[in-house]
Amino acid sequence: MAAQGRPGTELLSAQPRGTANFGGKAVPGAVYYSDVLLRDPSVFNFYKMLLDGPNKHESQNWKAYNATFDQSFLNDRLAFQVAVDHQSYTTVDEGWMTGQNYEINVDINATYADGTPNPNAGRPYAGNGASQPGLNTSETRVRDVFRFTPTGEFRPSDFLGDTTLAKIIGKQDFTGLYERDQVTDTNLHFAEFAVNPQYILDNSNNASGISPPPTGQLEQNRSFEWIVYLGPSMLNSASAHNAHLTNIPFIVAPPRQQTVTNFNSRWNKPLDPTTPVMSIRRLRLPISPRALTPWVITTF
Repeated sequence: MAAQGRPGTELLSAQPRGTANFGGKAVPGAVYYSDVLLRDPSVFNFYKMLLDGPNKHESQNWKAYNATFDQSFLNDRLAFQVAVDHQSYTTVDEGWMTGQNYEINVDINATYADGTPNPNAGRPYAGNGASQPGLNTSETRVRDVFRFTPTGEFRPSDFLGDTTLAKIIGKQDFTGLYERDQVTDTNLHFAEFAVNPQYILDNSNNASGISPPPTGQLEQNRSFEWIVYLGPSMLNSASAHNAHLTNIPFIVAPPRQQTVTNFNSRWNKPLDPTTPVMSIRRLRLPISPRALTPWVITTF
C-alpha cells in the first residue's frame, strides 16, 4: 500500500521487486530510524478515542485504620498507651497494549498459514499478546505499626518528705517507647489469559522429554495472542487519509475452550537411521508434508 499524501500518513511505500521502504525518520549521525507517529486524526481520531478501548485497566485501592488504648494508675503517676496502625495500598495495571504494540497494522497476508485464502487481507487491525506477564503488574504495600508507650512520675518527696532537698530535686517524668514497624511489598507479574498445557506438548518437539516439563510456565509459549480488525480493506487505497478507523469497541477475552486449526511439526516417521525414510540417499528436500503431522483441528 502506497501511503503518499497528507503528512503523518506515511506508513509504507511500495517499491518494485517486492521491496519496501519504511516511512521512518532518519536519526542524524546514526544508522537507524525513529518511528513515525500518527498525526492525522482522519485516520484514527486519537484525540477522542483510546485504541485499546475498554480493555486497559488501572486501579488503586487503599485502606487505613488505627486504634489507641490509654490506661493510668495511682492518680496518673503511672500510665501506658498501646497504639496500632495499619495501612495497605494496591495498584494494578493491565497494560494490554504498550510501547510499539500500541499501533495500527495492516494485514498483508493473502492466505492463512494452511494455504486457505485470507478474507481479511488489506484490513487494518490492532493486536498483541495479552498473556505476556510483563504487560500486567500488581503491587501491594502493607505497613503495620505497633507502639507501646509507658510513662511514670517520680517524686523525691515520697522518700525524703517535705524537705528542702526534695523541693530542690523536684519531680521527674520518665517516658519509654517500644515500636515495631513492618512493611511488606508484594509485586506480581501475571498473564490475564493463557492456553492450556496441552498446547505446549502438541507444539514443542522436546517438551515431553524435559524434566520438569515447561507446561506450567506462563511465557510466550502459552501466550494468548489476538487481533481485532478496525475497518474495511485498504488494498485499493492510495492513502490512509480519511480511513476513520474505530478503536477496539469491546472487551477481548477468549472462551474457556477454543477450537483452532493447528499445525503440529512433529516427525511422524521412524527415527531409526537405517530405515529407508531416514536414508541420506533417499532423503530429499524440501521434506514432504506427509512426513510431518498435518494440520489438525484442536481444542485448547
